[in-house]
Amino acid sequence: MPVAVVTDSTSCLPDGLMARRGIRVVPLEVRLGSRVGQEG
Repeated sequence: MPVAVVTDSTSCLPDGLMARRGIRVVPLEVRLGSRVGQEG
């Protein structure tokens, strides 16, 4: 069974670590009233 490591964009992991370990990053969605955006 395949296993994947996934984190959100607030983890601030170094790019090199994510590349070496195959870590995937998903954007964190921020909602302020009716406004929606991505963290960062």
